[in-house]
Amino acid sequence: MKVITGNVTTCNGCLTAMEFDESDIIPAIKCPTCSKLIEVNHPLPAIAIDLNSKSWDEIIEILKTKSGKALGLGAKKNITLKNGEFYTVQITHRKDNAVILNLLDLYGTNDGDGRIAMNKSCTTKGGYAKTLARKWLNEDFLALLPDDLAKYIIPTKIDVGNGEFLEDKVFIPSEFELHGRKIHAMYEEGEQFELYKEDWRNRIAGCRDGEYGRWQWTRSVASAECFCVVDGRGLAFCNYAGGECYLRPHFQIGI
Repeated sequence: MKVITGNVTTCNGCLTAMEFDESDIIPAIKCPTCSKLIEVNHPLPAIAIDLNSKSWDEIIEILKTKSGKALGLGAKKNITLKNGEFYTVQITHRKDNAVILNLLDLYGTNDGDGRIAMNKSCTTKGGYAKTLARKWLNEDFLALLPDDLAKYIIPTKIDVGNGEFLEDKVFIPSEFELHGRKIHAMYEEGEQFELYKEDWRNRIAGCRDGEYGRWQWTRSVASAECFCVVDGRGLAFCNYAGGECYLRPHFQIGI
C-alpha cells in the first residue's frame, strides 16, 4: 500500500490504522491485517453535530429551534430495524425545518441482500406510482423502521415527471436528484440532493456484507420497458423493469 498523508481510517475489526488518498476512485479499501473491507467516503464538510449522540427527539428539537442546516451534510446515525438488522442513515439533503435521510447501504426484499424487480414484466406502464418497489418501500420496509424514528417521518412530495407528483414516506431518488442532469430519464424530476452534488462517489453503495458497487434503482422512467439505474461505479444506466436491482431507501424527517 502506498504511503499517503492526510486521510486515515481505522479498521473496526482489528483497529489497524490505514491511510487512503481521497482522490482515489474507490468505495472501500481492504485492511492489510484482517482483510476486512472498510468503506471509504470522500471527505464531506465538517459535521456540526454528532447524530449518534442525539436521540431522534433531540434531533427534531434542533430542526424546530434552528434548521436543517444545523445538521451537517453526510452526518450519520445508527439504527436497528425491527427485524434486528443494524443499518446507518445519513443526511442527504437539508431544508429549513426538515432533512432527507438515506440508508447508507442498499436494502433488499428479504434479508437485506435480496433484489427486487420494479414490475412483474418489462413494462413501465403506470410509471413509478404503480411499481412493486414503491409498494414494498411504503409497506414492508416502512414497517421495519424503529418507532422512535418512524414517528417523525413526514411524507415527501416527489416529482415523477410530466407535471405529476406523489407523496410517499419512503422513496428512491430520481436520476436528476442523483446526477443533477437528465441522462436516460424521460423527465427532469426534482432537484439534485446536496450529498450527491458534493461528491459523485456518494452515489456508490453496496450491501452490509461489504461488497460495494452494486446496481440500484431510481424512480425515473427511461422508456416503455426500462427504468433508470445507478451502476456499481455510480454511473447512469437503464435496466428492464422486470429485472432486479437493489433499493436505497430515502425518507424525510421534520416538523
